[in-house]
Amino acid sequence: MPPSLRLLWVYCGAAVVLYLPVLGVPFLSDDLTILYRIGVEGELGLGSFSRPLGDLTHALNYLLTGPRPWAFRLVNLLLLGVGAWAVHQLALRLGERLDPDVAARWSVRSGVLFLLYPFHLEPHIWIVGRGVAMATVAVLFALLAATEGDRGWRVAAWTLIGGLCYESALLTPLLLVVLGLGAWPQDRARTWRTAIASLGAVLALFGARLLVHGGITNSYGAAFLQRPWPQYVEQAAVAAARLVIPPVPPSVPLLVLSVVLVVAVAVVLVGWWRHVPVVVARRTLILLSALTLSASLLGALAGVSLRSSEGDRFLHLASAFACLALALLISTLQRRRLRSAAMAVGVLLSSIALWHGQQNWRSAGVLLKRVIAAVPEPGPERIVLRDLPGDHRGAYVLRHGLREALFFAGRDTSGIIVHQAGTEQRPHERWLRWSGERFVEDEPTEERSITP
Repeated sequence: MPPSLRLLWVYCGAAVVLYLPVLGVPFLSDDLTILYRIGVEGELGLGSFSRPLGDLTHALNYLLTGPRPWAFRLVNLLLLGVGAWAVHQLALRLGERLDPDVAARWSVRSGVLFLLYPFHLEPHIWIVGRGVAMATVAVLFALLAATEGDRGWRVAAWTLIGGLCYESALLTPLLLVVLGLGAWPQDRARTWRTAIASLGAVLALFGARLLVHGGITNSYGAAFLQRPWPQYVEQAAVAAARLVIPPVPPSVPLLVLSVVLVVAVAVVLVGWWRHVPVVVARRTLILLSALTLSASLLGALAGVSLRSSEGDRFLHLASAFACLALALLISTLQRRRLRSAAMAVGVLLSSIALWHGQQNWRSAGVLLKRVIAAVPEPGPERIVLRDLPGDHRGAYVLRHGLREALFFAGRDTSGIIVHQAGTEQRPHERWLRWSGERFVEDEPTEERSITP
């Protein structure tokens, strides 16, 4: 077996081991609705987002294993391993002009940091997040193809595949332009050709969306482009912060946090710049910083939560370049003990944050089971349920999918209704609301009387 293939299996195995505590977390929120549609109703279409490849893998998963959460999540974790391997290979490719020992250290540290990166929870624990991980892998493969020779058709193919998984892959032409600007003069012409090939693939995707859906995005996606510009500035600051820190309490103002982070990053970069005179390393760090900012564009447009893990999927692609940059900072330090200490601190902090994040998703799974167990058996009255828990600290619970959750649990769903805004209570309905621990009677009030 070639060494590169053995390394791929090592990364995949490590990903599964790291996420063993959440392998059995049940399906959550959108997982339930999508798997019911695909596995039970047999509906497999393009969907309103035109991301069919993720649905195809879900359908195959369901066909082979049935509705077993661990089997679906195992595929997500294997994708994490493939992504870490691709990050490792990209470091080797970008480090060809570095000292071979430095390049070897950099590639290993990059892959390890990507594996341990603690804010990958949505793409790898949430089943629906699989498309995000697939798109990131496709983009990394496109960049690998662009750096190994004039392989425009391969770059276009990977761009097309990624675009059919998630919108982050639509940034591939921009990333290739940045790569071209940072390339050595003899490599630029080749990189421009691959950027044009990738742009052609993106335009083909847009054309297909126009033909199928009558537009390049749906109302959900269009809402991201209709916000006032000051909000994008704030979202960009939050996205930059969330690349390197976990969610912070509401008591911490964004402005204060931004100033502290900017100062801290500036101090680290100035110190590194002064003590690492290698021109290739400096140039590579500038390139990786530009790639990180470019890949963060989706997070700045869609918005990432500063207070919870919600929306971290929008930074999945950017995290690959952030891990590459951090690993380069560590690997080019002159003193071996300093390199080892810096890497140890990074691994320790990432592991702690990863464990805490996983606990939130485990708690979300426990909460979902508690809600299902508390739903009363249907009787002569319809049961209307209110105030279902949408998430637990950013880990999704029941924004959608209660009836599907009951179905997969083998419960009777007849007569169970989830309350929708504006619905008035009618005779022969029993309204219950979730109190945080159980369902309690939700008696009519003057504002909400029973409609005859």
